[in-house]
Amino acid sequence: MSIINTGRTVQSDWNESDTANPSYIQNKPAIPTVNDATLTIQRNGTQVATFTSNASSNVTANVIVPKVKVGSTEVATAVTVTFSTSDPSGGSNGDIWFKYEA
Repeated sequence: MSIINTGRTVQSDWNESDTANPSYIQNKPAIPTVNDATLTIQRNGTQVATFTSNASSNVTANVIVPKVKVGSTEVATAVTVTFSTSDPSGGSNGDIWFKYEA
């Protein structure tokens, strides 16, 4: 293949199907199908939170767990579950952070 400078600019077009058209792109890779599944967090079968796999922001679900005994005192504890595209930050002991790729 040789390239000849004709002095004109050609804008390539991803959707061009005519191979004779100068804007046709040769050897372009296939575009993968991207699904947007909904992920559901449950506690004992009850929905706590949902988000899509292509969410544009972090999603935090606060899952309340049963009371525990600390010494002679019963206290309610909470576990925070975060789904994010970024690295973990902040939080408390026992929190759960899931990092995923968008």
